[in-house]
Amino acid sequence: MYPSAVTMLGCLTWIFMSLGSAPVSSKGILVKQYPSDLCVGLGHSAAIICAFEFDIKDGAKIDVYWLKREDQNEIKTVVHTALKNFPTLNTNAIHNDSKTGFRVSGNLKQGFLILELKNIQEADFGLYICKITGTIPPPHVEGKANGTLIKHSCDRGCTHTSVSVPGNTTLYQNHGSNGSILIAIVGFLATYALIITIIALVCQFHKKRSKDVKGDSMIYEDMNRVKHEMMGMRTY
Repeated sequence: MYPSAVTMLGCLTWIFMSLGSAPVSSKGILVKQYPSDLCVGLGHSAAIICAFEFDIKDGAKIDVYWLKREDQNEIKTVVHTALKNFPTLNTNAIHNDSKTGFRVSGNLKQGFLILELKNIQEADFGLYICKITGTIPPPHVEGKANGTLIKHSCDRGCTHTSVSVPGNTTLYQNHGSNGSILIAIVGFLATYALIITIIALVCQFHKKRSKDVKGDSMIYEDMNRVKHEMMGMRTY
């Protein structure tokens, strides 16, 4: 996924925020993830979106942790991304973790990050949680989402549809109400855009027509005035 693709994907993030797992706010930062479940086959790739609400100012120290729950009692950090990996807050950035093979991309100022997993193997299945922390300026604040469960596509009851996004990355979404809501939202936005376009064209047409009518009226008035002046000259 390239920076330009990240920008386009950011537009989808705000739609996904209303569909993903419930947000968890801990000491100040609201964090959400999409989707809540992923059904992926071995050797395939997957992407998880993390969206958060936090006003990041210059000089701030922000850390992003992608956690993976190994079992009921153990949670480990699989990727740690610091603010230094995003040198310009309002610029898209891509950070490759050479140790784990994960890729993190996104835009901190816009409040979204994407974790990409390539060539998924058995050890990669599990629950992934996005955690955001801020230590500078004080006080310490943090927040984390409920997580995304990545499951093998062959598991019983694991059915999915695919949603293609820019950058040749595929988001997998379970069948259910979220899919219907997403389709409804996309359909509504498309219809709304069409209506706005038609209204704009009609307004432009009427504006042009009123200008033409006004111009014709002015020409008619000028001709009448000239006619009256000529008749007055003949009288004298």
